[in-house]
Amino acid sequence: HRPGFPCNHATPPRPGNIDRQHVLARPDAPMKIVHIPHDNPSGSPDSPEWLAWRKEGLGSSDSIFIAHEKRLIPADPKPSWIKPLAWLVRVKQGVERADGDTWATIRGKHGESIARALYEQQTGNVVAPIFGEMDEYPFIRASFDAMTLCGGTIVEIKCPGAAAHAYAMLGTVPSYYLPQLAHQGLVAWGEPDTWPQDAEFHYVSCVPETRECVIVRVPAPQLQALAGKLLRELIAFWAVVRGESSLHGEDYARLAQAYLAAERVVEKAKETLEERRKALERFLLESGRDKIVGEGLNISFVEKRGAIDYDAALRDLGVGADALERFRKPMQRIFSIRKEKLKPAIDAATSREAAA
Repeated sequence: HRPGFPCNHATPPRPGNIDRQHVLARPDAPMKIVHIPHDNPSGSPDSPEWLAWRKEGLGSSDSIFIAHEKRLIPADPKPSWIKPLAWLVRVKQGVERADGDTWATIRGKHGESIARALYEQQTGNVVAPIFGEMDEYPFIRASFDAMTLCGGTIVEIKCPGAAAHAYAMLGTVPSYYLPQLAHQGLVAWGEPDTWPQDAEFHYVSCVPETRECVIVRVPAPQLQALAGKLLRELIAFWAVVRGESSLHGEDYARLAQAYLAAERVVEKAKETLEERRKALERFLLESGRDKIVGEGLNISFVEKRGAIDYDAALRDLGVGADALERFRKPMQRIFSIRKEKLKPAIDAATSREAAA
């Protein structure tokens, strides 16, 4: 243990004597410790047991989506991977499957143990991954990348891209990660007004390929206000997942369902109209005539000129797309309605069959 990195231990235990799987399994632990079998030294081991546990509650990464949509953090910068809350609701309800690992997430998981070791070397703190649930609200849970033995320091490890790492180099945590820290504080220390005032978050930004490891210290009191607002939103969001309330309120739910019902009527009417159009086309064709007028309709076979391929024309004339920008009309703000895109959920058996 080195000065400047408080752990509240007078004499920190030697690393070789620590059972890292049970580091916080003490009667006086401020949260419920969850023991999840796995053989992966990661805060996100991806074992079947961990995935099942994670599905039954809200993890700290979920708070990023919640805080962003509820405007608890600045709108910018917004990473491309942040999705609407409606997507998260469907995933938690098992209606839609979550996205699989990307190159970035795989890199992060592989680099986590490297970052943890570098953190211990730099701070002298002995830490370990831990899984926990908030005492009062067990559905609020967290997979901690690392925590000190006393539970007074939460360590969040990232192996980010260059832009996010640059924030850490300047001593700053990207704003979109602050809800994740606040969420972990709720799990570890309970209601924000009960947080220990000497507790800290240590945000670790590591480049595993070069072993560069930057630590940004965030005193717990700095995130108490955010944690209080986040707690209310987490409780409300879980009620939505359980089907006890609507994500955007009952008025919006009623309007959206009415629109979809009307759209289904229109789609059915379009199918019927297309059938009638084809019947009239067959009638005209079989009559041997080119045109019939009567009964409120004017049906005919007409010759129509083909459309101009403007892309081909511009290429032939040597005019690039950039040259057309000066002819673009001013930006307009229009009302748009689109259906949500779904990735249907698949069960474990189907997943195994697909993999085979």
